[in-house]
Amino acid sequence: MRLGYNQEQASVLAGITRVPYTQWEKGVTSPTAAHLHRLANAGMDVHYIITGQRDMSRLAPEEAALLDNYRNAPEAGRRSIRGAAASWEEPDMREKEA
Repeated sequence: MRLGYNQEQASVLAGITRVPYTQWEKGVTSPTAAHLHRLANAGMDVHYIITGQRDMSRLAPEEAALLDNYRNAPEAGRRSIRGAAASWEEPDMREKEA
């Protein structure tokens, strides 16, 4: 989703059809190392695909600086940043979280 690919597009990047790709997402099957390599070459965060956690080493310098600023801000500053970020979300994303 971060890169804007739908399931069909992501499955093509992985070199498979949509059905096995959806099985990966459901946890029914797992991608091979070759599939993960192809996805990584397309810019996907393979660490996240495997663990569900973001690989912070892949952040752009400005993203890393923003995260560092957030982590070192007082609580009032973090609350302000979260409020600003929430206002940038697409309406359908806010509805899904509610």
